[in-house]
Amino acid sequence: MQRAVTSDLKQAGNAVYLLGETRAELGGSLLFEHLGLEGGAAPAMPREPLARYRALHQAIR
Repeated sequence: MQRAVTSDLKQAGNAVYLLGETRAELGGSLLFEHLGLEGGAAPAMPREPLARYRALHQAIR
């Protein structure tokens, strides 16, 4: 492995990029836990995410 990027935020003010369509599906998320919220729908897995992940990988590189 020559290059690796960890998924954690490094410092306050780091950017967060959302890929694809967003919905009100935050049940079980770290955001809900942080805000003290419970319930809600868990995120559904998009049917064709591969192209988005490839584009993200290229952007990170």
